[in-house]
Amino acid sequence: MREQEFLDGVSLIEADVVESFVAMDARLQRKAGRSKARVIWTRIGAVAACFAVVLCAVMILPMLGVGSPEVFDPPFELPFWGGSSNEDPSPPQHSSFDFDSYRKMIRGFKKSGLLAGSNSIQGIKGSMGETYTAFVDKVAKDGEFPQPMLNGQPIPYQNREGFSNITFFPSELYDLPWVWYHCLVEGERVNVQITYPACKGVAVDPAKDASEMLKAVAPNAVNVDNFEDRPSYKAVYLQSIPMEAGEVGVLVYEIKNSNKKIYTFFAGEALVMVTDYEGVMTHPLWRRFSVGTGEISDEAEEDALLQAGYVTQVAVSSLPEGYAYAYEGEDAMAIVDYLDSLSLQSRFKEDPDEYTGMTWVISVDYADGSTVTVYHSGNMFIRTADGPWYRMEYEEAERFDALLDELNGE
Repeated sequence: MREQEFLDGVSLIEADVVESFVAMDARLQRKAGRSKARVIWTRIGAVAACFAVVLCAVMILPMLGVGSPEVFDPPFELPFWGGSSNEDPSPPQHSSFDFDSYRKMIRGFKKSGLLAGSNSIQGIKGSMGETYTAFVDKVAKDGEFPQPMLNGQPIPYQNREGFSNITFFPSELYDLPWVWYHCLVEGERVNVQITYPACKGVAVDPAKDASEMLKAVAPNAVNVDNFEDRPSYKAVYLQSIPMEAGEVGVLVYEIKNSNKKIYTFFAGEALVMVTDYEGVMTHPLWRRFSVGTGEISDEAEEDALLQAGYVTQVAVSSLPEGYAYAYEGEDAMAIVDYLDSLSLQSRFKEDPDEYTGMTWVISVDYADGSTVTVYHSGNMFIRTADGPWYRMEYEEAERFDALLDELNGE
């Protein structure tokens, strides 16, 4: 490529579009299973990422016959991470939370956070505003969240190396928190994004079609009456699509020079966006598609120990007596993380009362003055003071002794 062609190509791409695309790409390229937020927008990283995206765009777009930056124009307001204007082009510090399973995502919403420096979903509520708080509190209270399904079963995830299966964005499209499911349908990539408009004060009205409802959520979003101003779109229209629950009114976006279609619709309390990259979402597939919660009994078991809230201190003592420790800050968070990560079994053959051995008594103090006391017995059983016994996996249970040694410098 000649130098002048490169420079001409760079000049075609608007800065806010590049920043939006880079922010989106960086947030999605995460290792599966990482559930803590990571601050991804650094000055040096942003410059390098922008250069890479610009280089790819300059090389690929001419081959596609696309000479306009509108190729990146999404059916929502820029910047990508939320907002109806470009007054503040900087993404939020808490960019995303990543999970490799639905179970871990639900646990992430209920996970406790420290008063200061917490990177948990609960821990950043104080800095994210009322919409975020309403969303997180609803999911934590419900203990479930809508997920995409085929034939009443959750759609398989992509399980791509270097990518998460589920991503939670605290503030993104239309200034709302969103959960992204990275799915695999008929061997092709399909992304499903879901949010609750009511957390922004917009109640879903079944009497309104998807276009009207989207205008209530985001007046400046790409819609049936303004898409012609955006050269990227071949068509934007309303369509009735038969799904498992019946006919659903859908706002469909067709993209020029691409097989990609974006389907936007409302299901119960949820706003749903389905991005079909290769045209696999045909009518026979849509008839088997639904948005539901599925079986969550196993997930609920794993969240039985700790309540949601801000943790101020964790005290650990032993029965019989002999050890007593107190932890704050990151040390306390390490113990909270350990308790939140346990895989618990509520159905087992053993009788905990028949087993003897040392028991760790873990007292978790919250900012509201409440305390949850957990009994960690014999590297086998665990329960709260007023809860049932659960059986732990031995490999996970024995990690607690190693964690205490690490925290105490032994």
